[in-house]
Amino acid sequence: SEGLMERRSFPAATTTVLIPRADGCAVSNDNLAPIAGVRVATSRHDLMLVDCGMALEKKFACAFEPERRLRARAFNCNGHLPDGLLHRAETSPIAIELELSAKPPRRLTSIFDAYAADLRIGEVWYIVTADDVERHVRRLATGHGHVRVLRWRTGSPAVKRETHND
Repeated sequence: SEGLMERRSFPAATTTVLIPRADGCAVSNDNLAPIAGVRVATSRHDLMLVDCGMALEKKFACAFEPERRLRARAFNCNGHLPDGLLHRAETSPIAIELELSAKPPRRLTSIFDAYAADLRIGEVWYIVTADDVERHVRRLATGHGHVRVLRWRTGSPAVKRETHND
């Protein structure tokens, strides 16, 4: 037997990562298939998203559903798949976007519009890590009242009311 978990290391991680094998998924009653491989190009984003999801769950006492689970249930917002959904009691889900680099203006604006047209989504929170990306997203989000820009601060996103973009 190979065990229920596999320990892997890769360039973006400062430690090894535990990944469940098929038997591990079965024992935990998880309906997702094990991860086939690690995409080095997106590994920093993926690892930060895990930290972000856990911090949001802790800060808001809610559930975070990552992109991989959304994809498995064929969820999307008018053709766009968010990085995750934050499920809070008695409110519409909040779409989470971890933005590590600036998307082209036309692309970002079309994503804002896709979320605005999806009545299932209450808000979109763009979590950013760099000043230039924060300025870029804030500038383009002006007039999109459903978009909030949050700055990732050592371990958890700083959530403030003044992040609202009207």
